[in-house]
Parts: sequence; C-alpha cells; structure tokens
Amino acid sequence: MYNQPEAAKLLLKSRCDPKPLDLSFNTPLHLACKDSNKDVVEAFLECKTLYNRDYIFNTLVQAENLEGETPLLIAIKSSNIAIARQLIHFCSDTIKDIDKVFPIHSAALTGNVDMIDLLMKVSFF
Repeated sequence: MYNQPEAAKLLLKSRCDPKPLDLSFNTPLHLACKDSNKDVVEAFLECKTLYNRDYIFNTLVQAENLEGETPLLIAIKSSNIAIARQLIHFCSDTIKDIDKVFPIHSAALTGNVDMIDLLMKVSFF
C-alpha cells in the first residue's frame, strides 16, 4: 500500500484486515505515517464507515510498535504536520510512547515549532 491510496481504499472496502503487523509491529498506518503518505493515512481513517470507529481507533490509531510508538508519534517525530493534524482530529486522548514521552516532548526534540503550536492548540501534551 506504499503510496497507493486507491489500492488501500479498495482493500479496506473489501474488508481486508487493516492491522497486519510487520516484524517491528508496525501496522500499515504506522508505515504510511513513516512514509509521509497523507492519502493512505486518510484512507485508513476514512474506513471508520466500514469498521466500527472504536475498532479503528483502538487497533490502528492507538497501536504501538516495538518502540512503543503510535502513528501519531511517528508523524510528530517525522515533523509531518499534515498527518499529525489528521490523526489528532481522529484522536481524543493524550498518547504517550513506551518511554512515557508525550507528543509535545517529541515535537520539542525535533525542534518543529509549527508542530509544537499545533499540539498546544489541541492540548495534546
């Protein structure tokens, strides 16, 4: 599904499992965030009409890889503000990684002032 939003949408509409894991426990959503693939991220978040919203949230958005990173934390560490905004819009809880680092801390470590501003506006810290 790398850079293939239409393929992702077709597979999701066919009710394929959206949460297969790689060896590092990354879901396809993790990988789309790592690759800064906004359209594929959007396809996964839009599949809430096909799957229960709580299911998507709990199994994809909140999923942690072996590093304890959620897709949101990957987007923040990658300084991808567009994807972070998509995920924040979908999320409702504060998310920490395995080291108990809040998203705002990750943004500060990257020095991305725009990301810090976004996180401050939504109180995601």
